[in-house]
Order: sequence, then C-alpha cells, then structure tokens
Amino acid sequence: MKVFCGVEGLEAAWVDVTEVGWTTKQLDELRTMNGADTLDLLQRKLTACELPTVDGEPVTDPAQITASLDSFDLRLLGFLGGVLFDAAPMIRGLGFFTGRRSTPSSG
Repeated sequence: MKVFCGVEGLEAAWVDVTEVGWTTKQLDELRTMNGADTLDLLQRKLTACELPTVDGEPVTDPAQITASLDSFDLRLLGFLGGVLFDAAPMIRGLGFFTGRRSTPSSG
C-alpha cells in the first residue's frame, strides 16, 4: 500500500507498506512501542520508499532509513513515525472485501 506524505513541500515523499504478514500481536505492540522498536518494525514493513533528505539525496531503500535519520526534515520524521499507525487499519480493512458469497448448488 503506497502512502504519500501530505506535508507541504514533501508531497513527493512516499513509502510502500506491505499488506501481508501483519498480525494482531504486531498491532498491539505498535500501540505501545516507540523509538528503535518502531523504526525496526517500520523497516520490516516497508517494501519501497522515496524519501528526500535535506541534502536532496533520496533514500530509496527502506533498510537505509535508520542510517539516514539525521538527514531527514523533521516533518518527514513525523510522517514516518505515524505511517504504520495510518496504514494498519486500512490494511486490516482489506480483509472485509475478500469474502466470497456461497451460493447453494442446484444439484
């Protein structure tokens, strides 16, 4: 699920959050974690990104986010800090649309 940054001047920044492999345990942990644990989960749940640094060099590998933290605009850090909280309920909602209705056979 591609999530774009809505901050003025950073609209080109985005991350792609995987839609598979989420567990209720991870959602519960996400609600209470902070700092390094949140960054670790973020990097594990992102499949791609385009995140500009203040120097103009984009970070395009989620594995490089932690190493680039000091180079991001503070507003972009806010986006990254909240993106999993925003994406998780939308991903959970995808399950509501996958059910198939069973019809009785006319045997």
